[in-house]
Order: sequence, then structure tokens, then C-alpha cells
Amino acid sequence: MYPTEATSPLNTTPSSAASPDNITPDSDCLLNRPYFSRNETEYYMALSRGSIPKTKEAVIRIQSCNFIRAMGEKLGLYPSEYDNYSNDAISSILLVPSIKRVSVKCKDLSPQCFDISTTCVFVASKIEETYKKLKDILVAAYNVRHPLGPDINPDGQTLEEQRRRIIGYERLVLENIRFDFRIQQPHKFLVKFIKRLGGDKTLARKAWAIVNDAYKTTACLRFPAHVMAAASLWLAAKLLHMDFPPIMADGMKWTKLFCCKADDIEEICHAILDIYMEPSGNADDPANAEFIRIKIILNQQAEARGAIACKEP
Repeated sequence: MYPTEATSPLNTTPSSAASPDNITPDSDCLLNRPYFSRNETEYYMALSRGSIPKTKEAVIRIQSCNFIRAMGEKLGLYPSEYDNYSNDAISSILLVPSIKRVSVKCKDLSPQCFDISTTCVFVASKIEETYKKLKDILVAAYNVRHPLGPDINPDGQTLEEQRRRIIGYERLVLENIRFDFRIQQPHKFLVKFIKRLGGDKTLARKAWAIVNDAYKTTACLRFPAHVMAAASLWLAAKLLHMDFPPIMADGMKWTKLFCCKADDIEEICHAILDIYMEPSGNADDPANAEFIRIKIILNQQAEARGAIACKEP
């Protein structure tokens, strides 16, 4: 296990400041910063991408996320659905931002991403105190990559060579998370927000699936966990044709209650909708009609706020 205390130049606020349990209308919401700014994200992504087209880079990113999720489920670390949620089964959720922190600075987006993904599972299992033996993690990684076999010898030379690579990548992962183990996850905020708004399980399940998909974008690098949770909740409501946001009893805006900005929520929603529309790559595809409808709503909201801002003295 790693030490529980860590200092980080990126994250200097108290670890309790943005915890799910103290998001209340009366809190000051001293929030942790995102991993990178927009400019930093674009710079590092361009640096790592090199001559690789953006479309291929996105495919690699999504494949890495799916690989991490499949490994987490096989190891019992990742609750794939809202009904399976528990605080003790959330280890590998933090791995996607971890691999993004690593791969966003790597100059080679090659199959080494599988090794880095595996390393992230190993590191996260330690951080979240749901430790798994590296040998078990390597076997799980092999089974995910080769579902039809043949079986691998846990004590064979192949896994021994990969074990050495993983040990080497472990420090790379730790350096890229600044040795800061106080990592907040949007899932915990999502559960808190849904309870605060009185949402039902249908909304919860949809939002849970969306927040998982949000890790396939770069938004989790640029926005804190609570904003990711709020955006996923808003998008889930729109996809389910539910009225949202609700009218708060005290008249407070829901974005203020959850310490979010409407601009940030809209940007995250656009990013998620983009990956939903990517498989066909055709804006005229009937399957994309619903996503386009919501994008129009997002644009209209932004324009309305801009018009109001122009009228203010």
C-alpha cells in the first residue's frame, strides 16, 4: 500500500473540501483543481499524438478505457451499474484519469497503452485499499485481451516479462498523479446529487452509465469530479426526457447548489455526445437525431445566457 498522506503542487486544497458529503447549499465548496487546463491538455495531446490522426487517437483512448473497465469488472473492482455501487468496489474507476494523465504525456501511443492500463489497475488497487496481487491482475489482463484462449501460465516467462514492465511503469503512473492519492471520483458525487434532488433509479442508472462513458473523453482531465457528476446527471435527464433542472425549494439554482458553472456542464455534455455520435460519423444518421437535439438545447442555453449578459450594465 502507498502512504495515505501526500502533498501535490497541483492539488493544494483540503481533501475534505470537495467531498461528496459536504456539498450543501451552505458550503463554500473549496474545490480541487482539474488535472490540466484546456491549453495544457491540448498541448500534451498534440505532443503525444505526433503524426497519429485525431480520430485514431480517440479510438486508442476509448479502447484503453474499455480495457480498464473490463479488467476492473473481471477483478471485482468496478461496479458497472448503479445498483452494484459500493464505496469498497470503486477502485478501478480512478484508473481512467490515471491512464489519461500518463498517456497524455507519452510520445508513443502504441500497444504499451495496455501495459500502462494494467499498471493503473495495479496502482489503483493499492490506493483504494482493495489490493490485488500483480500476478492476478496480469492474468485478468491476458484474459481480457485473449478471451478465447489459450490459457496462460501464471508462472511463465511471458507474464514475468510483463511484470517487469509493469513495475517500471508504476513509477510513471505515480509521477503523473503527483503522488497525490486523494483522488475524488464523480460516482460518489453522483450518488449524493441524485439523493439531494430526489431522483429515481431510472435516472440514477442512466447517469451512472453516462459518467462511465465520460471517461472516454478528455473532460475528466479538465474538470473536477463534482462537475463531471453534475453534467452526467443533466445529460441523463435530457436523454430520458425528464424535466431538469428541478426547481429548488429555496429558489437556489442547482448549479450553484452543486458548485458548478453552466458553461462547464455544457462543454462536458458536448464532449460526451460527440463520442456517442462517433461510431457512425454521420450527423444525418437517424440514430444521432436525439444527440443532435440535445446539442441544440445546449447551444440555445449558451446563447440565452450570452444575450442576458449583454443586457446587464
